[in-house]
Amino acid sequence: MTGSTIFPQVLSNINHTVYEGAVGHYWIKLTDADRLKDKAALHVSQSLATKLGSTRLALLKRLLRNASSVDAFFEELRELLRESEAVADGERAKRPNALAQAMNVDTNGVSRGSRDASGDDDDDEDAQEAAARCAHLLRELDELGWDRVRHVSSTLMYLELACGEHTLCVEVPRTYPTVAPTFAAAAPFALGVRWRSSLCDAVAQCSDQLALLDPLRDALRPLDERCVVLEPSRPSLDCVARRIALGNRAALAFVVDWRNPLLPPQNVRIIGPHTIASPLKQRWADFVGDWVVDAPLVDNIERVLAVQLPRPSAGQEDESAHQCGICYSYRLLSAAKADTEESGATPDRVCDNERCGRPFHESCLYEWLRAVPANTHTFNTVFGACPYCTSKLSATKQSE
Repeated sequence: MTGSTIFPQVLSNINHTVYEGAVGHYWIKLTDADRLKDKAALHVSQSLATKLGSTRLALLKRLLRNASSVDAFFEELRELLRESEAVADGERAKRPNALAQAMNVDTNGVSRGSRDASGDDDDDEDAQEAAARCAHLLRELDELGWDRVRHVSSTLMYLELACGEHTLCVEVPRTYPTVAPTFAAAAPFALGVRWRSSLCDAVAQCSDQLALLDPLRDALRPLDERCVVLEPSRPSLDCVARRIALGNRAALAFVVDWRNPLLPPQNVRIIGPHTIASPLKQRWADFVGDWVVDAPLVDNIERVLAVQLPRPSAGQEDESAHQCGICYSYRLLSAAKADTEESGATPDRVCDNERCGRPFHESCLYEWLRAVPANTHTFNTVFGACPYCTSKLSATKQSE
C-alpha cells in the first residue's frame, strides 16, 4: 500500500482504486478512485462530517466529481479543512486591502512576490495570473458589497456570501472568471447558475432560487424549535425529512414537500410500541383530511394525532428514550461503510410491551438474541425475548 502525497497516512490499495486512512484526527475512505467523474464515493467519519458541516460536505462531494486526480481532490479537502478551522476560530476577513495583503497582491492587481522574486518566466506568469484573478475578484466583491461577505479564505478560492438568511458557498477555480465557480447552499436542490462571467449576476441568480425556500424555512423553523427533533441531528433546509418525538417512546417520521411545505407531509411513519403506534396510525389515516393548510405544521400534527408534542425546553422527552437499548446510541454507524452522521440505521425495532417499549437497532437485537442458546432460529430470523422485559421479540439478520 502507498500513501497519498497530500495526506501520507491515507493509504491506497495496489490498484489505487481505494484510499483509506487518517486525515489529522479524522478518518476518510475514497472508493472507486479510478472513476472520479461518475462512480467514486467519499466516506468520512462522524467527527469529520460534524467539523465540515452539511454545506461543506455537500460541496466536497461535488468537488470530487470535478477533480482531475485524487491528489487534486485531496488538495481541495485540505483547503476546506483549513477554512473550517478558520471559521471555528472566528476568522472573518472583511476588507479588500487585508485580503490583498494576505494574498501578497496589492490593490492594483500586481503580485509583489512576482516583482521581487528571481524565478523563471513560467513562475512569473503564474504569479501574474493569480494576481490578476485576485484583483478581478476583489473588484467584484467591492461591487457586491462587503457587508454580504460572511467568510473568505486567505487564497480567495472559497467564499461564503449572504443571500438573505441563507449562506451561499462559492468555490473559485484557478481559471476564474473564464470558468464558472461552483455554487452550493443548504437547499434541497442543486443551484442552477447560467454563468455570464459576473459574480454579482451569479449571486443574484442564486438569491432568486434560495428565496423560494423562505416558505420552507418559515414552516420548519417552528417545528425544529418547538419539537424534540430526533433526526437530522442538526436540522437545516437541505434535509426536508424529520423524525420527531411523540412521547411514550413513539416517534413520527415524515418528509415535507419543499414546494408546498404547509401541505400534509409525505412518507409518514409512526414508530413505537404496537399498543401506542397502532391507534396513532389509525387516527392519522382518519383525520389527515382535516389538515388546515395555512396552519403551522406543529399545530396540524397535534390536531390530527390528538397529542401534545413534547417540548425540548421543558425536558418532557428524553432523547435517550429513543436510543437503542443495546448499543445505547441512536444512529448506528458502520465502520465498513463509513457512514456519515446522517446515515446508518436508526432504532426502528420496538418492544410491543407498552410498559417497556424499548427501541433497538435490528442488527443489535439480532446479535443479542443470537447469543442466547435457548432461542429459536429460522433461516435468517431468531426468536427470543426482550432484553428488558422478557416479552416475545424476533429479529432478522440485516444484509451487509
